[in-house]
Amino acid sequence: MTVRALSISALADRLSGPVFKLDRPVVDMTGIHGVYDFTLNWAPDGAPADGHSGASIFTALQEQLGLKLEARKIVFKIIVVDHVDKDPSIN
Repeated sequence: MTVRALSISALADRLSGPVFKLDRPVVDMTGIHGVYDFTLNWAPDGAPADGHSGASIFTALQEQLGLKLEARKIVFKIIVVDHVDKDPSIN
């Protein structure tokens, strides 16, 4: 993955998405501001990439970017919409 002008916060958002399959939200707690260009090489789910065994996303982040993912329990807000009704006044 090659990225241009991405913040660490935006990287955390991407890590929370379906591509990385972490099955939990990733929250930026680095305090690092600004945007960065970087390349990150990893093998999804530890699968071989190009015939070579690749690093996991956890290892790649730490070795290539100096960032560490660690499990923590924190409080943050989530909005869940569990029901929607059509407005009867709109035709």
